[in-house]
Amino acid sequence: MIHTASHRRLLRAGFRTRNVATPHGALSLYDAKGPNAGPTLVLVHGVSSRASTYARVATALLPRCGRIVIPDLLGHGDSAIPRHGLRVQAIQEALTTVLDDIVPEPMVVVGNSMGALIAGLFVADRPWRVRGLLLTNPGGAPIDDDVFQRAVGLLTPSSHTEALRLAEAGSSFRSRLILHLGARNVLRNLGRSHIRSFLLTATPDESLSAEQVARFQMPVLVLTGRDDGVIPDETIDWYRHHLPSHAVVREVDRFGHAPMSERPLDLARYIGGFLTELERSSRHQLAGAAR
Repeated sequence: MIHTASHRRLLRAGFRTRNVATPHGALSLYDAKGPNAGPTLVLVHGVSSRASTYARVATALLPRCGRIVIPDLLGHGDSAIPRHGLRVQAIQEALTTVLDDIVPEPMVVVGNSMGALIAGLFVADRPWRVRGLLLTNPGGAPIDDDVFQRAVGLLTPSSHTEALRLAEAGSSFRSRLILHLGARNVLRNLGRSHIRSFLLTATPDESLSAEQVARFQMPVLVLTGRDDGVIPDETIDWYRHHLPSHAVVREVDRFGHAPMSERPLDLARYIGGFLTELERSSRHQLAGAAR
């Protein structure tokens, strides 16, 4: 029901759906042109989520963008589930194929949770293609195995009680009704066999390296939610320690694990502010080059 309403919102705003072939199967995505010459924005969701969760963020930002692209990652939403199993490398390769194919222009990339890892891997591989990178509650740090396995355990609930624990850990809401409804959703979404297998067979090696994040020479903003108990503190500490010195890491009040769902207009304002800073920086660079 939530997806259907979000899908309709995107279509009403001018987004169209597309399917793009990749070596791992077709990726489904939303694509819309904005009304001006603003930046192209790519929004990347997290594990067990889908592109339509960005509906309110995307429709709020489209008036100031030249284009917005929102993919369903491999194995998610309406995209293909690879027969050989879902792995981080395959998800990244499929996304890279799509962006290389349909987004020739420079882009600003936004990623949440596992989507931040996938976005980061793409940016590390194609840094010259990216004008700016914004990550929310990013996963993907090479943390110790015991910390990693605790996070995996939280993300693989086997009962409503365990799913409720995850909903409580990742939400800025405290309504018991909302949390119980959220628990039902996460139990269903994370319980899909290929998603559960993906999580249970994941390892800390499927992560970003210090050498890769050192390539983030474009402006970088990382938003971490004070109400997010899903991403381990050790992950955020790793990002703080290894990101280039120009990167900004900001802790945000009332942000749970998935702010595009819980606080979409707040997230849109942060992304809009980031776009404004990018535009201001570009104007200064042009003015300096003209002197």
